[in-house]
Formats: sequence, structure tokens, C-alpha cells
Amino acid sequence: MPMRLEVASAWLVAGLLAAPSPPLQAANQGLSADAIMARVARNQDRSQALRKQYVYGQNIHIVSHKHNGRLLREETADSDVAPTAEGTDKTLTQLKGRYLAKGKYESFRGDHPRIASMAV
Repeated sequence: MPMRLEVASAWLVAGLLAAPSPPLQAANQGLSADAIMARVARNQDRSQALRKQYVYGQNIHIVSHKHNGRLLREETADSDVAPTAEGTDKTLTQLKGRYLAKGKYESFRGDHPRIASMAV
């Protein structure tokens, strides 16, 4: 019997140690909505300032469908974005895709093709 008690108490201690601790109260629990929004604004300003220090690649994938679900147009654009003194400089490095024309899909690379069906 004493052995079972030791094993049971070892399991109890292990369970207590492994159990998640009670949730910590958030440090900003008492903040008003205005204070939270001011903090968000500061974070966004800091993010924009930091973004001006980095060159990064941007990948945009766009897909358009007809009302019946059929693919109308799909394109992928890759750009390099670099900081400048006035803001940012975005350079298109690759553009490719396909579009539906007269019941067939036409592929393209480079410039956007002029498509009569896309005229609004």
C-alpha cells in the first residue's frame, strides 16, 4: 500500500506541475478604447517607418470568375519594392497569367493584354 501512495502522490505532483497556470491578467486590461487606439496608431507609424528601411519582394495573385464559377482571368505579378526619399519605388519584375477569350484560355507574359471582354 505505501508504494501505491507514493506513486499516486508522484502522479499528483507531476499533474500539478504540468497543469497550465491560471491566466495572467493582461497588463493593459484597464486601458480605455482611446488609449488602445493611440497604441495601435503608434505601432502602425513605427511599422511604416521600419518598412522604409527594407527592400522586399511583393507577390500578387488575382483570380476572377464569371457568375457561373468559370475562371475568367488569372494573373500573378511579382514586384521589387525599395525605399526612396519620397516614399517607395515599386518595380514590376514579372507579370504572367491567362484569360478566357472566345471559349479558350490565352496565356500572357509581360504587359496586360487589351481584352474586349474586359471593357467596362
